[in-house]
Amino acid sequence: MGREFGTHYKFEVGPVKVEKTLYRPTIRRFNDWYRKIKDRPWFKNFEFVIVGGFANVINDVNPWRTWDVDIIMMSDYDEKDNLQIRNCLTECSHAALVDFDFFLDIYYHDKTNFYNIEEDFRNAHESIKNGTLYEKKYKHEILQYTQEVKRNDKIVSNWATGEKVIEGLWKNSLTFPSYKQVKKLKAGKIYTPPILLSEYEEIINHKHNIYI
Repeated sequence: MGREFGTHYKFEVGPVKVEKTLYRPTIRRFNDWYRKIKDRPWFKNFEFVIVGGFANVINDVNPWRTWDVDIIMMSDYDEKDNLQIRNCLTECSHAALVDFDFFLDIYYHDKTNFYNIEEDFRNAHESIKNGTLYEKKYKHEILQYTQEVKRNDKIVSNWATGEKVIEGLWKNSLTFPSYKQVKKLKAGKIYTPPILLSEYEEIINHKHNIYI
């Protein structure tokens, strides 16, 4: 394995708390996480989509160094599934932080409206390229298992206060692209399309260097 970059943190994401060296995500670390998660009995009940900068790393298209893996967990939403959604989000995060030493930024989104996110990114990219004004078209309702991320006891997330759905699960809303993503787009960094986790193995099997 090539040299990895890590930093020792006290890190807290909802109920998941660690104090250890956390590393930038690599293909190898993500593979280990994926192999563990895909065997869980609830895995087949959801679709998982890799978005953000790590999708560029997987596709090896204009990749940049990132500190997390962004994943959206999806299904046809039913209120009766709230408990399972909370537990699955938490377990995915726990496996990444505790077992494989990287941060997984994961939340739930009803898959019915997911592809509006891609439209938002396309429109934002075109407006930045053409120097025109772009207004975000969609507001995306999500479910999240935490209200904040803490690093060394300092809150480093920037989310609005959500509406509690059940203990340990909150409804919130996001718009895309985020402020951070708009900055990257303006700097000329282009996000590759999202990657379905169900297609991940086929993609990665065609890559020669899995140690990135």
